[in-house]
Amino acid sequence: MYKDTIVARQIILVKRDSLCPGQAYIPRKPRDHHALAYITEGRLRYIRNGTAVELNTNEIIFIQAGCLDYSECIGNTPVSYITVDFTADSDSYDWPIRYSGGMSSRNLCEIFGRILECYTLRADGWEMDSIELLYSILNNLRRFESGKAYQYRRILPALEILDKQLADTTLSASVLADACDMSVGSLNRIIHSLYGCSTSSLLQTRRIEHACYLLNNSTSSITDIAVWCGFADIYTFSHAFKRAMGCAPSEWCR
Repeated sequence: MYKDTIVARQIILVKRDSLCPGQAYIPRKPRDHHALAYITEGRLRYIRNGTAVELNTNEIIFIQAGCLDYSECIGNTPVSYITVDFTADSDSYDWPIRYSGGMSSRNLCEIFGRILECYTLRADGWEMDSIELLYSILNNLRRFESGKAYQYRRILPALEILDKQLADTTLSASVLADACDMSVGSLNRIIHSLYGCSTSSLLQTRRIEHACYLLNNSTSSITDIAVWCGFADIYTFSHAFKRAMGCAPSEWCR
């Protein structure tokens, strides 16, 4: 269960925004407000205080006031999202960063859309209506996501190692499970619950995604990128990349 309840005071800004491949969002100073960001299309990598999470369509990030963060889209398609910035009774909360499930995508899309409409039209009573809609999201997140928040915390050591040591060719599900003091089977069950795949598949996916980022944003050779992403050689890398992305690394560069 969460240690704190957020008491929202005021809606500051609501907007629809997007990021394109190779484009990153990096605030120049710590955030003044809390925010919820709802991913309407694409995939987003979000990093806060050294912790990286990856979000799919219909998932939500909780962005805490006072933090410096970093966002970029994953893959070669843009990511779109709706953000709701708001003030609350405190700047310190023990809320997880990433939320998935709990509410249907239709309900989430509708509620975020209604908050955006309230903020844009500014009809009488829009502030109260917006806060009420915001609470409907926060309350549902608390009610439905407590189990997954606990799961996420349990495997956080593995996710941190995974993001920091992609170049290590010896990195495996066994190493990641040991970091969480659990069996590979237990880690696989939690990974599958949160990400819909096995630990080994998640590791391979992260390596390919990082390779896509490097291919788009560096002038390094494909051989070097293969090594930096934890592949034994360029042939193994090329085969895995083509299977995942549908083209060779050299074609992706073009």
